Amino acid sequence: MDEPRPPDPEPAADQPAPPAPEASPPVRLKRRRLSPWRVALLILFVIAAACLLTFGYFYATSPMVRALSRTVLTGKLSPQRAFAGRQAVTLLILGRDIDVGRKGQVLETRGRTDLILATRLAFDRRRCVLVSIPRDLLVEIPGHPGLHKINAAHAYGGPELTCRTVAEDLGIRSDHYLVLNYGAVAKAIDAIGGVSVYVDQRMDYDDNWGNLHIHLKPGRQRLDGRQAVGFARYRKSNSGRGTTDLKRIERQHRVATALAAEIRQPRTWLRLPRVLELTRQGVTTDLSFDQLACLAWTLMRLPQGAITARALPVRWSGHNLAPESDASDDYSYLLEP
Repeated sequence: MDEPRPPDPEPAADQPAPPAPEASPPVRLKRRRLSPWRVALLILFVIAAACLLTFGYFYATSPMVRALSRTVLTGKLSPQRAFAGRQAVTLLILGRDIDVGRKGQVLETRGRTDLILATRLAFDRRRCVLVSIPRDLLVEIPGHPGLHKINAAHAYGGPELTCRTVAEDLGIRSDHYLVLNYGAVAKAIDAIGGVSVYVDQRMDYDDNWGNLHIHLKPGRQRLDGRQAVGFARYRKSNSGRGTTDLKRIERQHRVATALAAEIRQPRTWLRLPRVLELTRQGVTTDLSFDQLACLAWTLMRLPQGAITARALPVRWSGHNLAPESDASDDYSYLLEP
C-alpha cells in the first residue's frame, strides 16, 4: 500500500517568489519579394496563356482560322511563295450591281460594274497604286460591235471579258481579278469597326431595284459598312440632281484610303480571319486562299503613304466619257509606283 505523499513545503515569508517566465517575442514571417524579372515573366506567362486559349477556341470553331494557320505554317503569307517569286501583281477589282425583282428577290444576273479599279501591288518596293476607270467610259467590247460603256462588259461576259476589254482598249493587263459583292464588303467594314471619311454633301437616294438606300449628312464622320458602300456608290439624289462619275471616283478613293488606314491598325489584326471570311463569302476571284491572305497581310504592313490613288485621264465626248488621247491605247504607265 502506497504511503501518502507529504505536502510541499511552503516558502518562507522572507523568501522571494520565483520570477515569472519571460514571454517569447512574436514570430515574424519574412515576405518574399518578387524581383522585377519574375513579375515580368509572370505577366508574359499570363498573356501567352490567354493568347493560346483564345487561339485554341478560334482554331476549334472557325474553318477560316484553321485555313489561315495552314497558310502561315507553310510560309505562304510571303509574296515569294504565294506568287511564285513575282515582284508585283496586278489585279482588276470590280464592284458589281445586283438586280432585285419586284418581290425583293435577288435575280441571277451578271450585273454591271460601277467600280472598276486596276490595282498593282509592288512587293519589292512596298507600294500600291490604284487606278480608277470610269464606269461610263466608252470602249469597244470584244465580240460586241460598236461602242459601249465599259461597265457593260461584265454583264456581257463576266470578269474575264472585263479584263480583256481593259487590256485591249487601255493596255492595262491584269494577272487576276476580284469581283466584290457590296453586301459582303459592308459586312467586312463592319467587322473592322467602320471607317472615318469626310462626306462632302448631303446624300439622299433610294433605288429599290438595286437595293441601294443612301442617307448621309455632310461632315467628317464614322460610317458603318452600309453607309460606306452607299457613300462610295452615290451618283445622284432622289430629286434627280447628280454629280459626275469622276466625283464618285474621288469618293471611292476616300473609302479605299480610309479602309487601308483601318487595316494597318494593330487592333484590326486579330479581326483578319473574320474579315477574310466575310470577304470570301462575297467575292468571285481566280486568286487562291493563300494568295488572298498574302495580299491582305501585305496591305496591312504597308508604310504610311504607300498607297497612291489615280484616275484614268478622260475627256467628254458629247454626253459620254472617252479616253483623253485618241492616239494612245496604253495607259499601263499609270500603275507605276
